[in-house]
Amino acid sequence: MAKGWESKAVEEQQEEAARTQAAPESSAPSADDAERRQRRESLQLTRSHLLTQLKNSQMVSHRQMLHQSLRALEEELAGLTDK
Repeated sequence: MAKGWESKAVEEQQEEAARTQAAPESSAPSADDAERRQRRESLQLTRSHLLTQLKNSQMVSHRQMLHQSLRALEEELAGLTDK
């Protein structure tokens, strides 16, 4: 059964490679766009984590630090969406 799944995965990879080669290059995102998208997703995940920590935090100093981190992160996210 494992070989069946393995061959199916290989087949799907080959089909994806063929589709990628057949697609026009103009529709492919540039390296900068891909890097910016990946950075944005990473920042959004970090933001979500900070919000969860903020919700559960009870120490005033820790909450202040989380708010500062959140502000800095949101500024960076805004800079990424402007470009």
